[in-house]
Amino acid sequence: MKIIFIDESDKQKGKGGKYFFVLCGLIIDSECLLEVERRIELIKEKYGFKTLKELRKVDKSLKLAVTKVICEVLRKYDATIISSGIGRVSLRDMDNPTSKYKDALYFLAERYWWYLRGHKTSGMVILDSVDKETEKSASKWFFEFVHNKEMSMYGEQKGNMIDRVHPALLFSNDVYTNILQVTDLIALSLNAAIWNRVSAGESWSIEELPSHNEFLEIYWPLFNSNGKRVDGYGLKWWS
Repeated sequence: MKIIFIDESDKQKGKGGKYFFVLCGLIIDSECLLEVERRIELIKEKYGFKTLKELRKVDKSLKLAVTKVICEVLRKYDATIISSGIGRVSLRDMDNPTSKYKDALYFLAERYWWYLRGHKTSGMVILDSVDKETEKSASKWFFEFVHNKEMSMYGEQKGNMIDRVHPALLFSNDVYTNILQVTDLIALSLNAAIWNRVSAGESWSIEELPSHNEFLEIYWPLFNSNGKRVDGYGLKWWS
């Protein structure tokens, strides 16, 4: 079984009263779960961190060094990153976090299903805790979505979401989950790269994102791809 840990990126106002919303998922094989958790804990102990969120406050050289060590652990245990993003969303939707979660989860779950199919396995979803209202609404929607969603390619049905994905959304405070803390770091680097492009008001492509953030560049080889591109495989962007 492959477990995906999901965290959201910060939402930031862009030009013309716009912003974007990103969910970032880190996939870990269930057999490696405890070992990855222990390895990350050892990294925290080595650098004297109670939580990896403290990396936000250290100097850049140390943050880059720790990021590389974390990435080495993820690579050793064949971790994979998939993400989904929603852009060009109007400000009127900022008070409706559940809707954003549903839209982003829709795309992320699709990418997750195809990943699981390719590995001939199943999986379940763990998200960083949010407000209880959003958790309740998103859980209900996800349960129904997984049970009813048919998966197809070029008009040919390939299976059902429920064939691969457990229908329950689990929520955990990242304070108690090292893997969610790592997912948060990856989400922040992805957020920063996207914000670099959005705030510039220029057209951009997914493949260029790592060149706009040094930390994302380190994580980029872990993003799911077809061997040539991440777009559509490791990151699904809907504008």
